Amino acid sequence: MPLIHQVLNSCGISSILMALKPNSNKNLDAFLRRLEKKITKRLKISTRRYDFQDRVQFSLGWLLLDLLFKRHEFLKDNYQNILDLESTRSLLQSKLDEMQVYQVTRGNKKIEKDINSLRENGDITWNLLEAYIDEHKTDAELKILGSLFGLNSKQVPESEGGTVLGMIGELDPRKPEMYMKKIKMLSTCVQRGAVLAAYEYHWLVLREISGRLNAFKKEEAKRDNIQDIETIPHVLKFNNSLSATVIIVTQLDALLNYFFYCFELDLSFQSRSLRMLSKELKL
Repeated sequence: MPLIHQVLNSCGISSILMALKPNSNKNLDAFLRRLEKKITKRLKISTRRYDFQDRVQFSLGWLLLDLLFKRHEFLKDNYQNILDLESTRSLLQSKLDEMQVYQVTRGNKKIEKDINSLRENGDITWNLLEAYIDEHKTDAELKILGSLFGLNSKQVPESEGGTVLGMIGELDPRKPEMYMKKIKMLSTCVQRGAVLAAYEYHWLVLREISGRLNAFKKEEAKRDNIQDIETIPHVLKFNNSLSATVIIVTQLDALLNYFFYCFELDLSFQSRSLRMLSKELKL
């Protein structure tokens, strides 16, 4: 899994990119390069200020806005089974309203005109795209982005450790039976697709779940405080786009604050989708 540094506040988009592993997927890599070239030229994105990975993230932000506002019918016709597109579009409309208020307070005098142009004609300016990339992405936006490339959201049932909304939360080894169900589900999703983790207002990608820490076991044994091996947490490793490094989480209190979103990768659909998108976008 590649390490990609986020541009502005694009931790969600960069996490989807890392999860898709374009470095080991020639077809996806070629598509992203064609898209980046087109959007960089169209919006005159500075190649001195923003490197290639930055520009790919801008291009995926552009793709989301373009499909949801300008090519909504194309989405409905070809991706109608992936997610609730209408709800996501309504959510994004509200998000644009909030973004406009924030950008105006920062002195962005063109943002209102640009947002109206997006809503009315599907036009995307550089000013609008830069503001959008600087916004924290919701899980709904990331699920659509992932689905475009065959990374389909998986609703985890409550019996397997999911919440009522289908994600996994509160990894608590002090509840061993449910904890092990969650660990098993997360491990399966990492192998078959990807797991995105939300920690407060930041997105990460789960890359590995290792065994329990021997050092932790020894420390607990010294305190004569170890009653059950199941109470010892696993080691979770994440790709963190904020620093473009791998971070390791072992603390129980930290694990309780993560929410995990599972995805399954469908490479056959990805291949079909890349052809449809290339044709629609004239790439």
